[in-house]
Formats: sequence, structure tokens, C-alpha cells
Amino acid sequence: TLTEAQKASRAIKSAKRREEENALNESIKTYLEEQGKKLREIVLKHNVSEDRIKNLVGYHTHYKKMRAPQLKNALVHAKAQEVNADLAPGSKYTMAEVRGMVDNDLMMQPHNLTREEKAAYIANLAEHRVLKISGSRANNIAAAWDVLATTDRVRQELDGLRNRCGTYATLFVIGGHVNNQAQATWYTTDDSSHFWEDILNLVLDDVACQYEQWSCSKGQNIIECDSLKNMQSQVAKYILNGLRRCILT
Repeated sequence: TLTEAQKASRAIKSAKRREEENALNESIKTYLEEQGKKLREIVLKHNVSEDRIKNLVGYHTHYKKMRAPQLKNALVHAKAQEVNADLAPGSKYTMAEVRGMVDNDLMMQPHNLTREEKAAYIANLAEHRVLKISGSRANNIAAAWDVLATTDRVRQELDGLRNRCGTYATLFVIGGHVNNQAQATWYTTDDSSHFWEDILNLVLDDVACQYEQWSCSKGQNIIECDSLKNMQSQVAKYILNGLRRCILT
């Protein structure tokens, strides 16, 4: 149960957030009006339809379907693995150099390869692509950067979906274990945060923290939960989350 002071503080924060969102919406509205005006100028200048211009400059998804591996790319990949395997970073052959090696290698010319050899090259590249997408990162720092970059792309997708279709969305991204260095975060489109605060009476920062705590403790037995290392990691996260809330308020 919230005290009167907590309710008042939450109401002040909610009002401030609405004011900031209204200002943002006004800026976006002005931008869209200017964009529409410029669009009509281009239509008149080039004597084309408005739909054609929209298709040319409209939103494009960041998530593109992966093309099936082509034999040429598979051969270049195989040659790169062969010649760069034992070379240190900075001394590896460039892709242009590797392509030249493939072009000069008689044994890698398509007409000299059997159907089975071609399939093996393509399968090797396909396996490499799957591993690159779903494989574990080398360390926690690399994983944190991966989370940050992917989350930013998802946010752009949600914004684009909102602008195209008028949808609402809430995104939570949290670490799956106590040693994960990715910071728990959330993102909403438009005023979706009002639903959580006004209808469910929940603060999204608190939801993200609780979500992260649940994720970090999920699937652990009592001994693992009570271990000194685990307790130290959880205490560190509690302190960091508290400091983050203090900075944001």
C-alpha cells in the first residue's frame, strides 16, 4: 500500500511525464506536417503519384529475411577459413583478396565441382551463419553490446510500427543471469506507460527490476540461491538499480 506522500510523488512524476510526452508529440506533429508539405512539393515537381514517393522514402524493416547461401559466397567463405585460420587480427587477407584467390583456384571453379561438393560448401556457410546469429558471445561485455544494439533496432521497429499502424507496445529487456552486464531496461511507444501506472498501478522501473530478479533466480536451487557469490551479485544489482532510480528521479 502506498502512503499519501508516495501517491503524491507518483502523481507529480506522472504529470511531468505527460507534459514531456505532449511536447514530444507536438514536435513530431510539426515534423510530419513539414514532411507532408515537402512530399507534395516533390509530387508536383516530378509529376508522380504520392503513393510512389511514399514507397520510395517510407519505412523499411531492419529485419531482412536471410537469403539462402549462394555458391559463390560459400566458396569465398571456405577460402577465407583456409587462408586466414592461422593469421593474427590485422594480418588477415581482405575479402577482395580472398575472392581473387577463389577466382584463381581451378579446384574451386563451379564447373570443376561435383554436386555433392557444392552442397557441402553451401552447408558449411549456412551452418556458420546460424552459429553467428544464435551462438554464445565470447564474454559478458560482448553480450551486453549485443543486447544494446539489438534492443535499439527493436525500438526503431516499434516506432516504425506505431507510425505506420498506430500500435501501442511495451518492451522489457533484462539479463538472464546474475553475471549478465546488460542493464535492465524498458521502452514504450506513445503513452503506453500510462496504462501501467494508471490502470495497473505499477511503475515500469519497478517491474523491470522485479522481472530481472525473477529471471536471475529462476531455476536455481536453495543452495545456489544462498551461495555467497550469488548473494554478492544480487546485492550489487540492487545497489546499481537503486542508484539508477535516484539518478532518473
